[in-house]
Amino acid sequence: MDNKPVTDLSYLREIAMGDDSIVIETTEVFLEDVPSAIENIQEHYESEEWQ
Repeated sequence: MDNKPVTDLSYLREIAMGDDSIVIETTEVFLEDVPSAIENIQEHYESEEWQ
């Protein structure tokens, strides 16, 4: 099994200027918001609501 990280957070760390709390908070918000956004996209795709 490959243990390499799936996501490169180097840019996020750069713009957070090394502040790990910003990296953690940003990651948590992403993980909380993305599943519902993907579900919303899937629902609109399936109902062919393109706009």
